[in-house]
Amino acid sequence: DVERKRGNYQRALDMYVESLSMLRQTLGPQHSECAEPLHGMGLVQHQMGRYDQALDSIQSALKIVEREFGVSHYKVGVFLSS
Repeated sequence: DVERKRGNYQRALDMYVESLSMLRQTLGPQHSECAEPLHGMGLVQHQMGRYDQALDSIQSALKIVEREFGVSHYKVGVFLSS
């Protein structure tokens, strides 16, 4: 997240992709921990002007959180406001 806040979007995206890959390998692709890097990827992609990719990433994160915790979980609200 530091790289994103510094404006180093490609570096931030690379880090999120690497993190997501490790989490998927160790915990499975639908584990709730995978939602965080997906959400971060969406934020970075949005800042890079990659709006379709951003929407896909954030929606993927949202689906994981909704399935894991339900639609009234606070992260659903966080992800919806992204």
